[in-house]
Amino acid sequence: MLATIREVLIDPDGYFAEHASDPRLVPPVAIVAAYIVLGSLAYLPLFLRFDTTLTGILTYALLGAVLTNGATAVIAWLVLALGSQALSFVLGGSGAFRRTLLLIGWGFLPLLGGHVIVFIATAITVQGAPPIPMDGSAQAAIAADSLMSGRAIQLATYAYSALYLWCCYVLVYVLKHARDLSMRRAFVAVVIPVLIVNLFGLM
Repeated sequence: MLATIREVLIDPDGYFAEHASDPRLVPPVAIVAAYIVLGSLAYLPLFLRFDTTLTGILTYALLGAVLTNGATAVIAWLVLALGSQALSFVLGGSGAFRRTLLLIGWGFLPLLGGHVIVFIATAITVQGAPPIPMDGSAQAAIAADSLMSGRAIQLATYAYSALYLWCCYVLVYVLKHARDLSMRRAFVAVVIPVLIVNLFGLM
């Protein structure tokens, strides 16, 4: 599995040229599921600074993060797949939607590292910080925002942006082979759905 992940990240053209014809269901589903879980845990160190019980943190903060990240990730996956399928059709592409949908799931792979980086940056940022009252007050919101505006978080944001570009790089090759397009047309078919997803903050 690690060899497959390395090949997808480093040589997506070669990997999808060989495996795009009949993609398996489990790997992309597992990648998107990992994306949801890691995204939900990315800010766990901040949740743990709230002045409440561990049960409260798990119930309200973490469960809310899982539900929110789960919904947005699935919507992003569908928007990317549907948008790319439609645009590639206009550009002369061919291929079943199921193939596009499954292969698009591989595009989330670089962002797994982004969530790990955000987790580490958040842990560094909140280290030694006083508890934040979980009372919905303006002071609590200001305290949380102040913590999350630290240098480590800013650097993590830059790193996540770079990995987002890597995600787009993988997706171009996904569309090239999933829909039998040239590189230029695959880029066009990817960039517009990615911009839509980015505009609504779904990834």
